[in-house]
Amino acid sequence: MLRFSRSGGVLLVLGVALLVSAAPASATFHLNKIREVAPESSPGAKDAFVELQMYVQGENLVSAHTIDFWDAAGSVKHNRALLGPDPPNGENQRTILIGDDNTAGADFKVNNLSSEISAAGGAVCFDFSKVDCVAWGSFNNAGTQADLPLPVGTNEAAIPAGMSITRSIAAGCPTLLEAADDTNDSNADFSPTPRTPRPNSTPPTETACGGGGGGGDSDPPQTTIRRRPPQRTTDRTPTFRFRSDEARSTFQCKLDGKRYKRCTSPLTTSRLSFGTHTLRVRAIDRAGNRDRTPAVDTFRVVRP
Repeated sequence: MLRFSRSGGVLLVLGVALLVSAAPASATFHLNKIREVAPESSPGAKDAFVELQMYVQGENLVSAHTIDFWDAAGSVKHNRALLGPDPPNGENQRTILIGDDNTAGADFKVNNLSSEISAAGGAVCFDFSKVDCVAWGSFNNAGTQADLPLPVGTNEAAIPAGMSITRSIAAGCPTLLEAADDTNDSNADFSPTPRTPRPNSTPPTETACGGGGGGGDSDPPQTTIRRRPPQRTTDRTPTFRFRSDEARSTFQCKLDGKRYKRCTSPLTTSRLSFGTHTLRVRAIDRAGNRDRTPAVDTFRVVRP
């Protein structure tokens, strides 16, 4: 396994690359966010990936930079260099796909990348120049967060089998990745989603608020509550499961008279009072379309 230092060869190669490309100062690499992290889809599949997404034009000069990995204990740190030409497309919202040998369409192939990403827990950062980091599952947050180049806040949950964790862009303009979508809190910024690797060759579907940016998805998603408590229940902290008919949707939930706020499935409520309660759930798709007819469940909490 190759290991790279923050000093020495990698930075030397980077310096040479920047001189050769003679790129303007506005074209660089550091205005990218980690958009999606996925372990391999099944044992031995060798299709794990990390997906970056730029939120300013011209941020595709990532060659010779690194993807940095920590295991759950925080005791192992591998810096895997992105070797090869920069991906050609640098429009705002373009993605860059870094994957193992069997990751279809990967812009950078990193041999044995799957061994670096455990679904149970770990952390990933893009570059040691403080670009972006995320941690999940059983990562030793308290003991090793200080060793990361950026804070990661509370860990996102462990990655479910066959799935990934994906950054939400719902805050601010919900149809566009922006710097403000990153709060340096992994649990707030990421949620489990189906695996949807998007190489640099795929045009982005994100659109700017106010009509700019292109795209064209105007169809709202449909939300379904798949698990709910009985209409009369003694459970004062019931659990709900819900889904959207559009992949990579995010969700907002509203309980009784409270405001909608971001939520994920499964959702377990806080301790409820006895009486009647109503939960509403609406999906928001990747283009920012909200379900206009939220899924609704009304139930009554009764004394045992």
